[in-house]
Amino acid sequence: MMNIILPGPKPLISDVRQSGSSPVISDLAPLAQLLQRIGRGRRHRRGPMGRPSWAQAEERPKLVVLEPVDSEGRTRVPPTWGGVYDHGLLVRTAELLRREKEGGIVVPGDVQRLIDAVYAADFVDGLDTAVKQELARMDIERAANETAESHLARMTTICAPQDVRGDLGELSKLQEGVTEELLTTRLGADTGRVLLLYTQSGGELTLDEEGTVSLSALTLSSTLTRQELALIMSRVAPVPGRWLTEGEGLAHPAAWEKQAVLRGFVLVTVNREPDGETWRGRHGKRSISISSVGLEIA
Repeated sequence: MMNIILPGPKPLISDVRQSGSSPVISDLAPLAQLLQRIGRGRRHRRGPMGRPSWAQAEERPKLVVLEPVDSEGRTRVPPTWGGVYDHGLLVRTAELLRREKEGGIVVPGDVQRLIDAVYAADFVDGLDTAVKQELARMDIERAANETAESHLARMTTICAPQDVRGDLGELSKLQEGVTEELLTTRLGADTGRVLLLYTQSGGELTLDEEGTVSLSALTLSSTLTRQELALIMSRVAPVPGRWLTEGEGLAHPAAWEKQAVLRGFVLVTVNREPDGETWRGRHGKRSISISSVGLEIA
């Protein structure tokens, strides 16, 4: 049996301290992910060499879910969470956990019942009008997104073995309408890549702040070695793709155009700031800086 608690931030702290327990603590997530996390409450060995005496009893693991709410106590997903999880599923999950928290959840016995319930068409029955309308809007948006993702998946699917017919080039052949920007690591992800080039005092561009890895040294040969490719790619940073559509970036060296792996990122030059620690450059309307904090784009 797993107990479920949905407290606000302040009750959470007092609840944990007063009970002396060591629960699994999670932000609100879709029910399937929370059910998976429940297993972490039983991941330690049992017996004298298992969980310490101050931890939650092994037979009564607890999952504490932090539910973001508005001033009226309704589930309200913070804008900073972005689109990691569908907001409609988060609202459904919070409502379902409120219904189940008194009796607890039995794993795996209750898993299928709860998954069916959270997606049920009649789930909104009994909710007040405002919540019902908002949840209906979220459900329509989720269905539209899932349809778009399914269509995108069909467009970008890899050739079947019978379609290749011995020509492995078919696996990397771009289809009409399918761009490199579209082929992200995750459906719906807005990703891009950037390689910063540091402008040294003499005007030379390097791949590092210290000026030891010269860009010109990596463009002399028409064919780059595996070590040189690895060196370049190790300095490429992932960024939101929308940041990179607002400018052209520095032209790639001609030698790099023959390497498919080097075509998918933007080159941006940066200059050392007067403080001697920060490097800053521009791409379109955005300012790109690199410091001890990391890469920042404003």
